[in-house]
Amino acid sequence: MRTLRKGSKDRDRQLRSRQRLLALLDKLGIDPSVIRTLPERLRHIVYDVRSPGITIELDPGAAGVEACRAAAGYLEEWLAKGMLPVPGTDRQICVADFAGPLRSFWSAAYALQTAGKLDARAAAALKPILDLTPAQIIDAIFDAMHAQQFYISQCCSRLDSNLCYVESVNHGCRHRLVVHAARPKAREFKLDGKPRPAHRAGGFFSNCGFVWLEYAPQLLDLPDARPHLPVFVQRHVFRRLTERLSAAHQSIAHLMMVSSLGSPEITRGSDGKIWIACKHPVGPLGYFVADVVDDCVLVKSFLFLTMTGTPQHRALRKRLAAQSRDIEYLGLDQLDTYVNSDLADDPQLSKIFGDCGLSHLLQLREHWGDAKKIGAQAAEIRKYLRMPERRVMAGVAPRVKSIPQAA
Repeated sequence: MRTLRKGSKDRDRQLRSRQRLLALLDKLGIDPSVIRTLPERLRHIVYDVRSPGITIELDPGAAGVEACRAAAGYLEEWLAKGMLPVPGTDRQICVADFAGPLRSFWSAAYALQTAGKLDARAAAALKPILDLTPAQIIDAIFDAMHAQQFYISQCCSRLDSNLCYVESVNHGCRHRLVVHAARPKAREFKLDGKPRPAHRAGGFFSNCGFVWLEYAPQLLDLPDARPHLPVFVQRHVFRRLTERLSAAHQSIAHLMMVSSLGSPEITRGSDGKIWIACKHPVGPLGYFVADVVDDCVLVKSFLFLTMTGTPQHRALRKRLAAQSRDIEYLGLDQLDTYVNSDLADDPQLSKIFGDCGLSHLLQLREHWGDAKKIGAQAAEIRKYLRMPERRVMAGVAPRVKSIPQAA
């Protein structure tokens, strides 16, 4: 190792790199004094460790500059503070450390171990690092980055304001994240003689990049000769969506809307309306009700899964021998009632909800429930419906059939 003058830039850089490495080893539970026992070659590499430099830049042609800056700021903060699990342990490590010194240090340590130049003590102390493969390290880094790119591209975007997405570009050991933005596309539709504002539906889809959504005519049982129909969402649907899925964060609700419209499960009502399922991994949470207007698919409303007009509402009303006003009074047409209550703890009610295709709503308490809000809703429902003496009908639960005319 060449001698460096005191105060030189190279020496200062080496000292900073060594300090970062010592902090890293401490986080991993490795005795930092092991460095003194390492061969000279490894120590030299340790001192020269540099971060591979994850850079974030803005698309110079981006329409929404402020939206881009906000998204880039979030990524920078995450790269500086985000934590990753260390495989095989219960510890976590900072993304910046994981992506830089650990990867470089691992490469040097593994090379020396393979050459048989690490003594037993050093090899044992470095085992948490040496047990990781390069693929595990890189996969952990890029899996976490992909998750954050998806978050930025979906949860930090809104059809009526900012439409952001993030592009990954690799250059050897350097990784660029380019933040792009698209301007919302708005237009008005004449409905009942009045102008109704709406926004074009679009989003970031990992296989296709950013896409403005449009449906093929065959998907809507229309003649094949018709052109594809762009998808628009009326402005008030955004408000209804967040109100009726209030237990979920509004960014998650918006994400479910975009992903559901992007891979639609469509049912035609008897009145010709288009019902598109609002999908969550555990099951449907409602329906977007749309019409074909001016050669476009216009989403006009959002109905929660048990609201009047849905097949689940009819099944629940029949199973409980209740009227629509009873279901509304008990709050059974609201997601919050299923998520922030003790309904999942009542075996009989749980079975009734399961028979009506609603058991997945009770499962969401684990994800979206607020312990401070959970109340004794089951007892109130039992009392109101006079269960089990005469209000709950015995027998097989009704099957959920196709969607009829929308209410």
